[in-house]
Amino acid sequence: MAIYPKLRGLEVKIKVDGKVAKEYEEPMIEEQDLGDISLVGRRALFGGPDVQQNDHMIVPEVKTTAAEKYIESKPGVDFAVQMCLRSDFPYLKNDLKFAIDVDGLISESEISIRAHHAKGRYIVIDGIKSGSGDNIVKNKFVFSNLELDRTEPNLLSSHAKALVEECKRLGQITIKVYRVEVYKQNLNAASLTFGDAAEVNADSIPEKILKKAHPGKSLSQRTDPVTPPAIFEEWFQVHSRPIDSDDEPIAYFVFKYRSMEDLHKELIVPRPDDLESIPVKQLTRQQMVRLIERQKEDSEKQEAMNRRIAHNTEEKHKRQLAERASFHAAIKRELSEDADDSDVVDSNESSKRRCFIKIEKETEVVDLTEE
Repeated sequence: MAIYPKLRGLEVKIKVDGKVAKEYEEPMIEEQDLGDISLVGRRALFGGPDVQQNDHMIVPEVKTTAAEKYIESKPGVDFAVQMCLRSDFPYLKNDLKFAIDVDGLISESEISIRAHHAKGRYIVIDGIKSGSGDNIVKNKFVFSNLELDRTEPNLLSSHAKALVEECKRLGQITIKVYRVEVYKQNLNAASLTFGDAAEVNADSIPEKILKKAHPGKSLSQRTDPVTPPAIFEEWFQVHSRPIDSDDEPIAYFVFKYRSMEDLHKELIVPRPDDLESIPVKQLTRQQMVRLIERQKEDSEKQEAMNRRIAHNTEEKHKRQLAERASFHAAIKRELSEDADDSDVVDSNESSKRRCFIKIEKETEVVDLTEE
């Protein structure tokens, strides 16, 4: 279960096909410093204002206090988010809102009135409600395969950029907890409304777009809301005012779901067979094919990481040269202005002035006068 690191008494689990999903953490190994790039084991974390959240081999640095876990997903299997409030939770005297976001496309929330969780409570969200009156249904959360195509989109177009941003949140379930103030409860079935039915674009995604959104990662699944034939549940609705702002929840959880093959590729879960340790002559044909495919994927990821490191190193060198040139020019301008303002010139003074500038253990001589 994911336990928020800064808040006691709150636990969150993902249940897949009715069973609590096993959770995995991204292994963090020894850190190395390479200028602007921090290497963590076999993962590279790149900083910078234009880099978003991510994770493996080549990953943007994520500065978050969220409790993050990985789980295994299987296509065609439903899942649910289960929150547990224990008696030691510090905000039991508040009304609470649990906001769920899946893939950045599907959202649902549940409000727990303080009287209902005074001594603790379980809250389960397993789908999104839609409709009104007597036509309210629930669309269950179900994992599905992510369809890719090999079209060649223009990555510089506004449409492609928007699609990249949209895809960055695929494969992710987020749970945020807020304090709210409930001011109205709606128990009249005829007046209940939960908005329109969930609509998720199930079209295929260009493979290049997905790689741009998730560099160095393996992602093959997404979530689709599925409507059962009939739902027989009693609904009620509450209206509330926020106490916490949208960007300041009291707790924040992130579950990244992947197929087991994706977890293997992202090095989250070790493969059951260590093919590299088996002598080549003892490998079966299938094992040989898997080994070749794996080595090819690892090689491509390593090449991508090397290109990124080389690019960042080159950009850093260019910045240093530009800063040095700007600094030299500023010194020359200042000394030139001082020389113009001087009315007395010492005849014994050398016709040349030199300014010695020490830069990174190297002494450079800059000629500031003309012959």
